[in-house]
Amino acid sequence: MKRLAKVPPGCSLYKTYADAFKRQYLDKPSMTIKENHGGTHIHPYLNRVISARKMARLQSFPDSFIFEGSMKKSDVANW
Repeated sequence: MKRLAKVPPGCSLYKTYADAFKRQYLDKPSMTIKENHGGTHIHPYLNRVISARKMARLQSFPDSFIFEGSMKKSDVANW
């Protein structure tokens, strides 16, 4: 939480992974949410990551949508 608290809106927690662990802006549209080497986004003002359900909402998935299967990349590669 201390590390996340230092990340300003639009910036990443990591220098080498600039498109992951970015803090969302409070008063702007969401930055693009994508499958991204396990990277996620930081809540606009709370020092935590955005939940998977909230990321799904940002991608226009209805709350009634049920994700199935494993979240492991190795399982996806075997489809």
